[in-house]
Amino acid sequence: MCKPHCIWAGILVVACILSGQVVMAETITLRSGKVLTGQVILQNDEVIILKDATGARFQFPMDDVEHVEQTTAEAEENTIQVQPVETVSKVAIRLNIMGGGSMIPDARNDEIGTHRTLTGGNVHAEVQIGSRDLCNKRIFVGGSIGYEGVWVDKVYSLVPLKAVVSIPLMVATHAPEIGMNLGYAFGTGQIQGGITGGIDVSWRYQITEKLVFLLGGYACCTQTRLPIEETINNQTYINHTGRAIVQLGIKTAFQF
Repeated sequence: MCKPHCIWAGILVVACILSGQVVMAETITLRSGKVLTGQVILQNDEVIILKDATGARFQFPMDDVEHVEQTTAEAEENTIQVQPVETVSKVAIRLNIMGGGSMIPDARNDEIGTHRTLTGGNVHAEVQIGSRDLCNKRIFVGGSIGYEGVWVDKVYSLVPLKAVVSIPLMVATHAPEIGMNLGYAFGTGQIQGGITGGIDVSWRYQITEKLVFLLGGYACCTQTRLPIEETINNQTYINHTGRAIVQLGIKTAFQF
């Protein structure tokens, strides 16, 4: 006849076996559509941290999380199964396309000695390389090279090299972002380059962990030396003089 302590020992063995087959795990669904299953080791109003079976930890802003739920999952040797997580590079590339209006103040003297401002358009295209998520705040800091075309009375081309920084005002799927840049624009043809700098304000949309879309406006100023036609005492002269080109317009950008 089996003794009571043998019965309890058998029950304990069965419980241990069952506990090795079933574990509790949390499932995180991100706003981007990605679903991850693992162990949540920290969760507050700002961030959530998930640990996978290898011990690797993944941190997400709570604004990027759609919902978190607890699930029961089959496992072997008490390990937690987690879906593969895409490794995101710390370096990001931005492609900027900009266009709008431009003006050159005090560009000409007419016959009575007054000044006149030339107006026209501009177009920019540039590639930026920098940090994807500096300080875990999605801050972009890096450099850029591009092309800048300005047409007023003539068409002028510049190649700007700049340091850039863009700072989101909050860590969220949708957030305003402020950017600044400063550098040197090299002139081509008749125009000579100089210092260039500007600011931009955009609305940032985090499509996925890697892909970001930005739409906004910009303002910049470039110091140049360009040929200006001046009329003095009924005589026309071509003068290479320093002039500031002021530009305003709309900016679109993709970050990869």
